[in-house]
Amino acid sequence: MKKSGMETISVFIHRHFSLCIYLAGLLLALWILHSARTVGLLGTPWPGMDQYTMLNAGLGLRHGELPVPGNYLYSPLYTLWLGLLAGVTAGNLVWMRFLQGALCALIPVLIYRTGRRIGIGRSAAELAAVLYLFCGSALLISVEFLRAAPLALLFLTFFHLVVVSWQSQRPSLWLLAGVLGGACMLGRENFIAVIPLPLLFLLLPAIRARLRWRSAALFAAGVAVTVGPILIYHYIRCGIPAIVPGNGTNVFRFFQGEAALEAPLTTGLRQILVGIPAHVYDMVSPFEIPNSLSIYAHRELIPVLKVLALPMPFLMALAWIGLGGFRRNGFVLLAGLLVAGYFASIVFCDIYYRFRIPAVPLLVLLAGAGIRSLFRFRFEHRRPALAAAVILLLGAGVFTFLTPPEPRLPESERAATVRLLVDCGRFDQAAAYLERARRRHVPMPEGERFLLQSMVTAGLQADAEALSRKWLDARRNAR
Repeated sequence: MKKSGMETISVFIHRHFSLCIYLAGLLLALWILHSARTVGLLGTPWPGMDQYTMLNAGLGLRHGELPVPGNYLYSPLYTLWLGLLAGVTAGNLVWMRFLQGALCALIPVLIYRTGRRIGIGRSAAELAAVLYLFCGSALLISVEFLRAAPLALLFLTFFHLVVVSWQSQRPSLWLLAGVLGGACMLGRENFIAVIPLPLLFLLLPAIRARLRWRSAALFAAGVAVTVGPILIYHYIRCGIPAIVPGNGTNVFRFFQGEAALEAPLTTGLRQILVGIPAHVYDMVSPFEIPNSLSIYAHRELIPVLKVLALPMPFLMALAWIGLGGFRRNGFVLLAGLLVAGYFASIVFCDIYYRFRIPAVPLLVLLAGAGIRSLFRFRFEHRRPALAAAVILLLGAGVFTFLTPPEPRLPESERAATVRLLVDCGRFDQAAAYLERARRRHVPMPEGERFLLQSMVTAGLQADAEALSRKWLDARRNAR
C-alpha cells in the first residue's frame, strides 16, 4: 500500500530525527537573533554588564592579553570559549553569537540521544527534545554572551558520558567523563559540589559489585587533569589555588551583604538559612527573574518567544512524574540527583532565571519520561498514580496562572519595554502592554502619557484621543 505524503514525512523525521531537531534548534536561534537585531536588541553589550566584561576579556585573548587573576571574576572556561569565537570570527559579534547558537542547538540532539540511551523510550526522547525548543529563555540566552546555555550543554554531555561509561565500562570513558566534570567546574564553581554526586551510587552494593574503584579513580583523575592547571596557575599568580580567585568572597558579599561577610558563621549562615524558602520558591516559580538579560522585555519585541514559553512549574511537575514512573531506572534517578544537587548548590543565591538554565536539559529529559509515564499510568490502569500526576499538573497550571510576571517586574524594565515598543512604531502592542499592566494592578501612567504623546508626534492624534478616552472610561468603570 502506497504511503501518504504525511506518512513519508513522518518516517523521514523519525529516521533522521537528530538532524531534524538540530536544524529546528538552529533555525529558532537564527530567527531569535535576526528578530532581535532588527529591533536593535542583542547589539554590543553596555559597560557594567557581565556580558561586556566577559566579551572584552575574550576579545583580549585574541591579542594575547590574559585577564588579571583576582580582578577578573568570571569563568575561565567561558572566557576561553569567547576567545576562540573571537579568533575564528575576527571579533565579529554577530558571527560570534551565531556560532554559539549553532553549538547550543546540539542540546536537543543530545537530549534525544541520551533519552534513548537511558531507556525512557524513543518517543519520550523525541518529545523531550521538542520540549526543549519551547524553553525560550534558554534559546534566547544561547545567542547572548553569557555562559548559561553552553554550560547546559556541558552538563548534559557530562551526564551522557557517565551513562555511556557505566554501560560500556571502558576506562578511557570514565577518564573523559571526569574531564567533562572538571570543565563544568571551570564553567561555574558551584559544580564542585555537583560533579562528585554520581560517586554516591558506590554506596549501593549492586553498583560496587560491577563498578571497580579504578573507574572512580580515573573519573577523579579526569577532574584533576582539567581543574589542576588552573588551580596551579592561580596559586602561582595570586597565592590562592582557586578556580576564580576572589569570586567566592565577591558572591557572598553580593548576595548576603557586607555585614554577613564580616561574620559569615553567624550573620551570614543565619541569612542563608532564612532565605532558603524564598529561593526554593523562585526555583519552581514560573517567573523568570531578570538578570543581565530579560526574557519578558524580549518577548514583547520577538513574538516567537511568547510561543516558546514553557513554564517552569509544568517542566518540574513532568520531571517529578518521570522520576516516579521510572523510579527503578538508575539513570533516571541519577539525572534527578544531579538536578537536585545543582539547585541545592545555588540555594543561597537569588535565583535569577539564567541560573536555572544549566539544569534545564536534564529537567526536560525527565519531563519526557514524565509524559511517557502518564500514558503508561493510563494504559496500565494505575489510577492512583494517574490521579496524583494529574493533580500535580493542575497544581502547576494554577500556580502559573496565579503568578503573572507583571507585578514582579521592575518598574524600570517595564518602562524600557514601552519605550522600545514605541521606538519601533509598535503603538498597538505598546497599548496592549500598558492595558495588561493595569489589569495586573501595576499601572504605568508615565508610560501611558509617553505613548499618547508619541502617537500625536507620529501624526496619529485621532488614534491617541480614542485610546485616551478608552483608558478614561476603563478607569471610571473600575471605581
